[in-house]
Amino acid sequence: MKLSIPLIALASATSTMAGCYGSGKPYLNDCNKNSFLDAADDLCKSLTLAGYFNYRQTKTACAPARCNGIKMNYEVGWKGSSGGHTLAVEDCKRRLKENINNCPLGGTQTVADWFFK
Repeated sequence: MKLSIPLIALASATSTMAGCYGSGKPYLNDCNKNSFLDAADDLCKSLTLAGYFNYRQTKTACAPARCNGIKMNYEVGWKGSSGGHTLAVEDCKRRLKENINNCPLGGTQTVADWFFK
């Protein structure tokens, strides 16, 4: 179980809750970080983590770093109150990359009923 320190930020018209993990394996170097950023692009573009989500559906994927083989687990979910919804590829990429860039041990955020980890 990973512990997180919640940080709350308000964005225009939507609220965002985010938290970085306080423990775990860090990215170690820029090569690993860049691998995880590239994987976020690929996983969103291929609709593995983007596209249509059924009510309360979560999509997951795992990607290894090309530098030393450590892995990143990605998770995106629709937490809306009913029905399904479509997550745009660019929104998927942006939110996952925010977690990678802002949280060296990983993190989570919820934006407008979407969960990113």
